[in-house]
Amino acid sequence: MSHATGVSYLKEGVLPHMWCSGCGIGVMLGAMLRAFEELGYRNADTVVVTGIGCTGKADDYLVTHA
Repeated sequence: MSHATGVSYLKEGVLPHMWCSGCGIGVMLGAMLRAFEELGYRNADTVVVTGIGCTGKADDYLVTHA
């Protein structure tokens, strides 16, 4: 059984992320990318909309349309 990593959705050289260790944004982003991979979403067909502030930095890490 293989496990989804979500790595195919991350830009090269962007880790470690910039969020504080107690922040859940990095955890949420990782879970979302693993779900994209498990569901078979293609990078070119995936759009991610981010907010402002710290959540707005999420698109800096993604190989999707953000």
